[in-house]
Amino acid sequence: FWTLCGNALTPKRGVFGKTGDLQTILCVSTAKEELTYSGALNGDVYVWKGFSLVRTVAAAHGAGIFSMHACEEGFATGGRDGCIRLWDVDFKPITKIDLTEAEQGYKGPRDTEHKSSWVQE
Repeated sequence: FWTLCGNALTPKRGVFGKTGDLQTILCVSTAKEELTYSGALNGDVYVWKGFSLVRTVAAAHGAGIFSMHACEEGFATGGRDGCIRLWDVDFKPITKIDLTEAEQGYKGPRDTEHKSSWVQE
């Protein structure tokens, strides 16, 4: 984690504690309540409060998570496993889009119960 002090950046290591394993972090995103979310090389999502790891979303992807986006409705993550996953604000899964099985792109979720503004009609 980095803090801007005047014209300089000061580094501080995250405290993993017993909540998760020390991992290479590939992407980060911030959201409400001053939480930071990071995608790890092993496919887990780490949830941080300040410099401390407070929760792990284990096996969010089958391999490293390279991209993460937060919005009011939740999160989108993209991983080396070829999948895009949509999550609600509590990081509970909404849908999985497996791009390795898509012939010509993604057509939209079939489950209308979880339809959101991310999906355009």
